[in-house]
Amino acid sequence: MLFKSSKMFLSPMIPVTFMRSVSKLGLSIRRIVTSTTTTTTTSDPHVSVDKPNVLSPMRVLSLNVRGLGSLDKVGWVKELKRMECPSVIGLQETKIKDVDDALVRGIWNGCGFGFAKSEANNRSGGILTIWDANVFVRKQTIEELGFLAVVGDWKGIKGSVGFINVHGPHTCAEKKVFWNHLLSVMSTRVDVAWCVLGDFNEVTCSEERLNTQVNSTSVADFNDFIRSSCLIDLPLDGRKFTRVDDNSLKFSKLDRFFVSEVFLGLWPSLVVVALDRKLSDHCPIILKTRDVDVGRKLCHPYYVWLSEADVADVVNRAWNLDVTSTVSDDAFRDKLNNVKLELMKWNKLRFGIVDNELELLMKEVSVWELEAENRPLSDIELQKWKDARKQWIEKDKSLGIGLTKWRGWIKIRDLNNLGIGVSGSFGLQVSDGCLTYFWLHEWLGKFTLRDKFPRLFRLASDTDILVNESGVWVGHEWRWVWKWNAMPRSISLLGELEALSKIVNSFQPVSKCGDRWRLLLVYDGAFIAETLEILVNDRLFDRLGPSRVTKWTHIVPRKVRDFAWRLLQKGDPPPRPWRIGNFNEDKLCSCCGDALQTIDHCIIQCTHNASIWSSVFQWWDLGCFDGTSLSDVLYHKGTASFSRKQKLLWTAVFWSTAYIIWTYEKNPTPSKNKNVIQWDSFSMIQSWSHLWISERFKEFGFSWSEWCSNPSARNG
Repeated sequence: MLFKSSKMFLSPMIPVTFMRSVSKLGLSIRRIVTSTTTTTTTSDPHVSVDKPNVLSPMRVLSLNVRGLGSLDKVGWVKELKRMECPSVIGLQETKIKDVDDALVRGIWNGCGFGFAKSEANNRSGGILTIWDANVFVRKQTIEELGFLAVVGDWKGIKGSVGFINVHGPHTCAEKKVFWNHLLSVMSTRVDVAWCVLGDFNEVTCSEERLNTQVNSTSVADFNDFIRSSCLIDLPLDGRKFTRVDDNSLKFSKLDRFFVSEVFLGLWPSLVVVALDRKLSDHCPIILKTRDVDVGRKLCHPYYVWLSEADVADVVNRAWNLDVTSTVSDDAFRDKLNNVKLELMKWNKLRFGIVDNELELLMKEVSVWELEAENRPLSDIELQKWKDARKQWIEKDKSLGIGLTKWRGWIKIRDLNNLGIGVSGSFGLQVSDGCLTYFWLHEWLGKFTLRDKFPRLFRLASDTDILVNESGVWVGHEWRWVWKWNAMPRSISLLGELEALSKIVNSFQPVSKCGDRWRLLLVYDGAFIAETLEILVNDRLFDRLGPSRVTKWTHIVPRKVRDFAWRLLQKGDPPPRPWRIGNFNEDKLCSCCGDALQTIDHCIIQCTHNASIWSSVFQWWDLGCFDGTSLSDVLYHKGTASFSRKQKLLWTAVFWSTAYIIWTYEKNPTPSKNKNVIQWDSFSMIQSWSHLWISERFKEFGFSWSEWCSNPSARNG
């Protein structure tokens, strides 16, 4: 059944790529609402704005991320943003000197954001504040040592709203100066509704620490700051502490939210909730208005589904189920609901209830962490806690959540079956060690020093130290410098230290030459689109010979590119709109009846098409047509002297000709006069190629008469 409206056609067949196009595939649509979006230009250089018509509730996320340089950390913050939908995100200890728009866009997963940053000092500190530009418009930024303040207008609120992202100092003397300076900044803007968030590195009482000492003087100074600033310390729900040292089991409540009376008056139903730790020793905490029930949750498609061979059949079968609605929008809703229900059934049989598995693992981790806050854990209980955390993180990664969606994309394209193991073919080329973690990266082989020497790793005073920070230059010689919480003294530890020294001494840093990731599949190690394209060509299109230039071109329509792509997959013919229902290489050609209807025969060898290719060769001054395969024609010896532009144009003409032959010659409208069909096809090739290329190629530069005379005579 085909549903049709004035601007929408719904095919009864839907490809599996639909799952990647509709991010919320399982949406149960009660009605389709179209809202107008206006693009607004702002003076903020870090803002890209799309303004919707709906104001989000107050939601602010704070996290000491302990380094934002790894893909796992970025993916974790991105997943928190997707799950919690904050309007403002405050990150501390980014440990990145150059935070750019691309990194923030990856976290925010789209446009419509603004951000302010305080860069790290030699991988120490670093503060990043990101906000929804549809809700908050920045007017002022105050960047000082240890905090970053942004002040601006909140949509629908009269007056100014400010957010101060704090990463407090460590020593008692520095803290007192810091509190006084922060208080002076706030006192200059008494008209602002303040929200102060972050890692304050201090507690308000001894009960906010466990298994660690409390400095009473520093606590008193912190409480004096809270009273003097008239800030309200919002209570924390979910757990007692926000930081946990996994090695020594030290607990502290260092992360919190303070708000002014004006801020609390604007949003009186605020609560602070601690979320589950994952890749940091700090818990994410979120300030939000009390949740409102917004209806049923969406069915979130997991990218691991796309690696399953039968998922396409599940989607297609569900899409083809009958629906009773006759209105196009209702029919579309019902079809999506059918897909959702079938996928849920299939997912339960194939993977179990994935959401429940993740939720159970998360709850188990939380239970052990809360238990550790109240009593000492035995060695067996500690091991259960660590095992639960490990299973949770591994399960989360295996489902393609966060940045692991890239691995899902690799599986979708099935490049591994082509011998292109992209996901496991990157190696870290270490030069000066400025981007390489000494303990955490695989920079000396297929192992990390943390895994190879776990006992020494636990003794290290800085487990996030970089390679270039792990030693010093003495003249022209590099010497390693070990930094330990406690010196290794036992015979076994000294033996491990000797083995570690032997391994790292084989490496000599190269000063003033940055680290970089290399693609091990190519000689120069550069990973660019052209590199991957060549690899795909060599594997997938081996019928055309290795090391060829691109087999597709952007200066023809997508339907022609799709036709070329599928045609070259070792004889896999394209789907509709080409009539290929009876296509079978074991049958004789339906046009000439002289040979089996292989792809090469149908496009090139068939006598029915000879005059068309002869006309094209004559048009391009390539001599007599003598090709027997796609490769012979596309890479004809006459094109060897072509310029780059001429080769690009010839590739476009070649695929345009093949497309027209397949569409209008192999599946023609019945006609008795085949000569008319042939000459009409050649005229169609000239006119359509001119139209397609001129619209897509700015350097085309051919008039109609020049194009019809001899395109190859004109140098590119």
